Formats: sequence, C-alpha cells, structure tokens
Amino acid sequence: MAKSPSITIFERDASSYPVTTSETILAIVGYATNGAMAKPTLVTSRNEFIKTFGIPTEDAPWSHLAAYRAFNQGNQIYFTRIGDTASGDTGAVKAQRVIYNREEEWNAGDSLSAVQIEAKNFGSDNNNLSLVISFETDPVLSTNVYKIEIYYKSSLRETFSNLSMTSGDTNFFETVINRDEDNGGSSLITIDTYQGSGDSADSRLDFSGDSTGKTYLIGDSDSANGDTYPFVDGDSWPMIGDTSYDFKAGLDGVITGDSDSANLHAEVLTTNSDLANIELYDYHVLITPDNGNSVTTDAAVALAEYRKDFIYIADPPQSLTYSQVIAWHNGSGQGRSTAINSSYAATYWPWLKDYNINTGNYIWCPPSVFIAEKLMEVDRLYGPWYAVAGDVRGRITASDYEASPSLAQRDLMYGGLNAVNPIVYFNQKGLEIFGQKTLLRRTTSLNRLNVRRMVIYVKKLIKRSMDGIVFEPHVADSWTKATNIINSILEPVRQGGGLEDYRVIIDSTTNTADLIAQNIMKGIIKLLPVGTIEIIELSIQLFNPGSSIE
Repeated sequence: MAKSPSITIFERDASSYPVTTSETILAIVGYATNGAMAKPTLVTSRNEFIKTFGIPTEDAPWSHLAAYRAFNQGNQIYFTRIGDTASGDTGAVKAQRVIYNREEEWNAGDSLSAVQIEAKNFGSDNNNLSLVISFETDPVLSTNVYKIEIYYKSSLRETFSNLSMTSGDTNFFETVINRDEDNGGSSLITIDTYQGSGDSADSRLDFSGDSTGKTYLIGDSDSANGDTYPFVDGDSWPMIGDTSYDFKAGLDGVITGDSDSANLHAEVLTTNSDLANIELYDYHVLITPDNGNSVTTDAAVALAEYRKDFIYIADPPQSLTYSQVIAWHNGSGQGRSTAINSSYAATYWPWLKDYNINTGNYIWCPPSVFIAEKLMEVDRLYGPWYAVAGDVRGRITASDYEASPSLAQRDLMYGGLNAVNPIVYFNQKGLEIFGQKTLLRRTTSLNRLNVRRMVIYVKKLIKRSMDGIVFEPHVADSWTKATNIINSILEPVRQGGGLEDYRVIIDSTTNTADLIAQNIMKGIIKLLPVGTIEIIELSIQLFNPGSSIE
C-alpha cells in the first residue's frame, strides 16, 4: 500500500549501563533468642537486628557480636537463626500465657473461659512481652469497646483498638490479632480463646472492674500469678481436665553439644538450602562463629564451592597452639580428619577477646567475629582486591589475644602449602592480621585472598549486568554491547589497583555458527591481577670511609 510523504521517528533505547559498585553483604548463621528459624533474614541496622533477633544467648553470643561489629562498616546482613525445635527439655519453646477467668474453678475442671497468648517466635527474648488490655463503655449501646497494647519491656510495639470480646464479630480480638501481619494482625503474638458454657463473652479476661488497663505478662510469672513451666511435653494449651498452668517460658533451643550444634548449622548450609539460592540471597562473606565443628565447616565450604561467589571464614577451635592449628587445618587432629582445601575459604588464628555489651563481660571470640568487620571495612575504603593485612588495612581492635606467633612459627603456619593467616601482636603497633592466604593448597594466584575476592567482585557485577543481554539478538551488535559493559566494569578495578591488565573477547571467533544455532553467546575474559608484597629483602652495602658510591 502506497504511503504519502511523512516523517516517522523510531525510538531505540541504548541507555543501558552496567552496575559498577557492590556493597559487601555479610551472611551469618548462628543462635538467637528471637526471630524466624532457619530462614535468611535481611537486617539493615543494629537496632533492627536486636529488635528482630533479640539479645544474644548466654551460651553462644558470638554471631551477635560479629553482627554488632559488622554494622560499623555496612548496613546489610543476612542472619539465619538456628535452634533445636524438637520436643524436649533443651528444645526451643514459644513463650506462652494462659489466663483463666476464675482460676480455682478452672483448676477443678469446671467449664469456664480462658485465653491462651503465645509468642509467634521461639525464644527467651519473648519472655519480655506483655499485654495491656483496657476498655471503655459505649454510652449509646452500653457495651464495652476493648483495646490491646503489646509491649516489649517498656516499649510499646503494637496497638489494636475497637475490639470486641464476642466470637463472630468482625472485630473479635482473636480474629483481629491472628490476621496476617500484612492485613493488620500482630507480628508478635497469636491468641486462642475458649468460652465455657454459661460464661459471658467478655468473661474470658477479668479486669476486676478496672477499665484503665490490666497488664498480663507472657512467658514469665510474677508474684501474683502461678508457676512457670519451661516445657509441657505434647501440650499446646490446657483445656478442661488437663494439667493447668499459667506460664510457659520461651526457650532458645541452643544445643551445647558441639556435634549436635554442628548438625543444626549444617542443615541450613546444604547446597539445596535457602542460602544456596543465588537469585534470592546475594552475599559476599559467610561466617558461623557459634560453631566451628568440622561438620559445620565442611558444609559451609561445600556451599561456597557450590555458589562460587563468597568467602567463608573457617574458625579453628579455641585454645590451640600454633602447631595444633596447623594440624587442624591440614586434617590431622583437633577434630578434623581432612584438610580444608578451597580458594573460597580462609582461616585465621588465634582467638581474641571482645567486650559483650549485653552482659558487661569480656569473652573469648573466634577470629571470624573480627575478620568479617575488617573485610567489610577494607571493601568500603579501598576495594575487595586489596589485601586485608598489615599496617594499613590489617589493624584489629581487641582487648586480649590467646597467643602471638613468632616469625619462626608464622613461617610454619603460612609457608609452603600451609595457609593459616596469623594475627600478631606487635609491641609498637598492636594487633594486626599478618597473612592473606585462602585455603587453596595449590600454588596459583587464587591462593591469595585479594585475588579470589577481586574475581568474586567482578563476577557478581558482570553477571548482574549481563541480565540485560539475555534474549537480545545474537548478532555482532549485542556482542559489542556485552564487551563494552564488561570493559566498563573491569576498567575501574584496573584503575583502582586490582588488575594490571585485562582483555574481553566476544566476537565471531568465540561465537561460531554452531553456538549461535544453540542460542549460546560465548566470551573470554582474561585477567592479570596485581600481586601483593609479602616478603621484603633489602641488601645493605657498606663502603670504606672516603670512597665513593657508584
């Protein structure tokens, strides 16, 4: 069909640009006193971390102390809480409170009313929850309108107003509080009610004639109410004829046995766990300071080798000598039977002492508590391709150290294919990291942490930027676009001191007709990393007085 003369303007979007920065994100697996179990949860501040996961457990506080330090350098942490949720004396328990309208008659088995209030999460931190229930009388209808306020210690967390005590009402307090959090329900508690025959709807809660408010503790008893039961096996809450109780204390499910704890850690570190999902959870460093058992370490290393996009800091056991930590990482003692061999893992020694602000005590901590913070600090100030060691980037603040290896001892720890990174106390300088090896037992550039972390950094950015190339036409124009994007990622790394040189090849030599027919675009990225100075040898030459130096 013929067209008359006209002007048509076609629009083509060529404004795509690569991602050239990436904040370091820390992943931690450990114990807590609150929060969801076995689910990586992103927290963005120290206050949010404490609000979500509570104060640390007394038996295993190290993951919390590591998080506190990490928030000095960044604002993104994935925390995966673990705990034993099986029934038993050591299992995790949800804090609970049962309120009877007339306790003596209830205990006698009479059909009376009761309310069970239960924390949504397992853990002892929920023992700090309480409810304040108040009401006012509608002057027209002469009915009571209720309000429930939920407090954590003395801080008001949630308020629910205009509530009814009558089942079937749309604003029945059980119905409202048990809604999904996104639909206005509580994020802290659930409620279950029972109304005995002959009781009025509002007899579930006894205000003793005081409309201004009555406080009910959860998970902990006070002097005016009954006993606290840590766990009632197989019991959800006492109905008629069951053994009654007022409180069930929240417990954390902390396993003190090293191997049992390791199994809990390993369950969330498998290659089909949430932490293995690259699309959902992106992080750069993983630590497990609450347990350094070989089962935990091996699972974390296997996960790192599976994802190939983060570094795992493997903690040695406490109170080892330098020779014992060498044996440990080589798999010849101290709880290990196989050597740790991976460029995606690193280990440091010795343990250091830190201040636990929650208890007011100084405690010994595994190295990862301190190392994770240093990695994030160096990434923020310099770049992940810089060595986290030495005077400039290796200083550590701690109140004490278990040991300080001598030069001869460091030669054994760090020499050859041994790969324990020493933390050394220097009389004039203080504590410093004095090594930066990965646990790869081969003489390649990837046995240095700065090279491995540089490669991880560029891989993450390239992968993220290549998302815009998928489903584009398989033609030279797309190859050029991909080449330019990758070049724009690598050039800042070169200028920043991470690469001596690089070359990107995505053209007809790498994309044959056969590959094009299979919808595969191939390229080659050649990297020449910058090395680090680790050994300095200087010669001093002396000459006779009066002679000249040429």
